[in-house]
Amino acid sequence: MFLDIFLFEYLLLFLLNIKTFGEMQEDNRLTFEEFEEKFWGYISKEIVSNRDIEDNRDWADMIVQEAWRVHVYSNTPYNTIMKTIEQVMFAYKRYKPVLI
Repeated sequence: MFLDIFLFEYLLLFLLNIKTFGEMQEDNRLTFEEFEEKFWGYISKEIVSNRDIEDNRDWADMIVQEAWRVHVYSNTPYNTIMKTIEQVMFAYKRYKPVLI
C-alpha cells in the first residue's frame, strides 16, 4: 500500500547519508529505540497508519534506521529530520491519494 512512499523515503535518506557522513556525534543524540519511538509518534496517523507500518515493516524499519543514521552522523536535529519526512509523505500522499 505505502511501499512506494517507503521506498522513496529510504532513497531520500540514503542520499542524505552520503552527503552527511562524518564522525559519529555523541552530544545529545537519541538512542535508536528513543528515536524510533519519537519518529512514529511524530508522523501523523492520517499520513501513515499503524496498518501501513505493519504491512510494510521492512521498509518502515529501514526508513527509521536511515533517519537515525542521519541524526547521529550529522548536526541535523531529530525534529527537523522528522518534520521533513512527514512533509514529503504528506506531499506524496496528496499527489497520489489512491493507493491500493
